[in-house]
Amino acid sequence: KKVKFEWGDKQEAAFQLLKQKLCSAPILALPEGSEDFIVYYDASNKGLGAVLMQREKVISYAKEREPPLRVRALVMTIGLDLRMQILNAQTEARKPENIKEEDVG
Repeated sequence: KKVKFEWGDKQEAAFQLLKQKLCSAPILALPEGSEDFIVYYDASNKGLGAVLMQREKVISYAKEREPPLRVRALVMTIGLDLRMQILNAQTEARKPENIKEEDVG
């Protein structure tokens, strides 16, 4: 527990490789069509971030550093309406004309 952590050449090389792999083609995918997109977002007092996904594949990442008041305003705007957006999307998805069979296996 009292082992000192040292950041050397080996650790730096592993970190750079990880950064490269996270931004390379196997991780980021091209979108297929214009349906089934999901946006995950998070915000703090320092900024906000989002991930655009389609069928469990990452399409794009976004992050932005914003002044704290602007971030709080965005969170309040998105967060207050988010519950209703989810409810509306679920209601729409349950309509018989929107139910499709999909092979996920």
